[in-house]
Amino acid sequence: MSFDRILCRRSARLLMRLLNLVLLISLVGCGDEAIVVAQVGEVKLTRTDYEIFVGNLSGGQKNNKRDRNTQGQYLQSMVDQELLLLEARERRLPDEAGIKAELKFLTRRRLAELFQARVIGPRIEISQADLEREFVDSRLDSERLLSRILVRTTEDRDRVLAGLAEGRPFTALLEPFAPNDAIAEGDGVVGWFNYADAERRFLIPRRIFFALDVDQVPEPVRLPRGWQVFRFLDERTPDLQDYYQEVGRLVQQRQWQAGNREELELLKNKHAVKFHPQALTRLLDRMWGSTIQAVSLSPEEGQEALYSFADGAMDLNEVVANLRSQGLSGPPPDRTAARGLFAELLLRPMLFERAAKERGWDQEDEFSAWYQQQHKKVVLNSLMDGEAKAQVRLGDEEVEEYYAANKDRFRTTPQVKIRELSANTAEAAEGFRRQLEAGVPIGRLLIRRDAETHGKPRTGEMTLHLILKSRYPALVEAAFAAGEGEWVGPLQTADGHYAVFQVLETRGREIEPFDKARSRVEALLRQERENELIGRFISRLRDKYADRVVLYPDRLALDKES
Repeated sequence: MSFDRILCRRSARLLMRLLNLVLLISLVGCGDEAIVVAQVGEVKLTRTDYEIFVGNLSGGQKNNKRDRNTQGQYLQSMVDQELLLLEARERRLPDEAGIKAELKFLTRRRLAELFQARVIGPRIEISQADLEREFVDSRLDSERLLSRILVRTTEDRDRVLAGLAEGRPFTALLEPFAPNDAIAEGDGVVGWFNYADAERRFLIPRRIFFALDVDQVPEPVRLPRGWQVFRFLDERTPDLQDYYQEVGRLVQQRQWQAGNREELELLKNKHAVKFHPQALTRLLDRMWGSTIQAVSLSPEEGQEALYSFADGAMDLNEVVANLRSQGLSGPPPDRTAARGLFAELLLRPMLFERAAKERGWDQEDEFSAWYQQQHKKVVLNSLMDGEAKAQVRLGDEEVEEYYAANKDRFRTTPQVKIRELSANTAEAAEGFRRQLEAGVPIGRLLIRRDAETHGKPRTGEMTLHLILKSRYPALVEAAFAAGEGEWVGPLQTADGHYAVFQVLETRGREIEPFDKARSRVEALLRQERENELIGRFISRLRDKYADRVVLYPDRLALDKES
């Protein structure tokens, strides 16, 4: 991810594919009195461990049968996980610098988040006065009535501007171009908007929104398919109630950020933190024309401190390792932005982690269980990466051969394209449906405050797949049952709204051509190759450690239904 888009999302990694089960579960024993169902070396697996393991399997990983054979498979999967961990310990993987660095990063992030949740979160209190003040400070207390003319060519744009310069009425110039605008009324009136909506939906810059006089026509705005000549006809102060949730989120965000800044400054003073700008300059110089993933530091450079404090320092080696753990890529930020960015990404988590440790939160049972789980994940990831992922190399010819032999697996997924609009009540949604069926453009309705959509903001269009049924159960079921062109609704959606929609297009399961399916072909082939390698690896470990494994399958009490 790039420096200008700092996200918490981490790319998915290869965990375990043994028997297609997710084995990365925190297995916690229940004491000497627990029934031991297997032993791998010194590790005893109890009946409770087994129940936790099975309970954490997803629906697709569970076998509906409840017989001894199924229980034996689950038990063997648990044992195989312990064999992998045993092999990792034999190879001393937990001692590798890379694994230690990743665990250090994960621990720091976890404890920093815990500090924020327990110290900063409870301080957030939103009063009516806060909301009223934010309503004004954020300038959401101003709405303007937008009118526009949409033209397709520069010639038409210039013709409209020339007419306005001559003093011709806006509405008279609009008439020939009215069909271009699906959401404006006949006189070009689009509706009332605040600066954020005007900028997001109509590309009107914020400074223009506030600086423009009523009836004044500024420079036209370039749109993807032409030009927008516009003006504001009127202005008003909306009711705070109309923006209650939005303003509430802004207040909460401001208080959260202020709390983070306050705690950071207190901890910086407490630990006598000092920033070393020359180290930042050196790091950015090394990153120039490169990325954080590729940056190379000499031993002397790596030991240079970016931050020092009363009892230690954060050197550039730690800085680079931490930024890499966060998956950052792309060009480096400039020096001014880098100082603030690194304080957010590096210094604040480190100081918050220290504060959490001082409070003993890293000694709590819940954190210890979390750490054990993360330790297993990181170690097993490293082991599997080395045994499978890093060894798979796919050639163009075998990818094409795999596609030819498995074409039926590369069909398009069934999908239905709809245009949808929703309201808070069934009566309002029914009213919208009548207008839509009568030919009113959906965009004209979507600008209303009592209208929403699960689709695109301007058109209400969205494409539904069966995989989205858990998110949009009512929409998916009704859309797949309807025919093209059919109107459906109102029907209540999972979020409590009432939706109406029209089916625009349905598509079945056609075989994709190779050029479009190639990424899926490579992914499936790679997964098969990795599964084969992991399977052989597990077989070798079973043979290698056979004398250190004892199973007690008879101690697994069968369900009464078996």
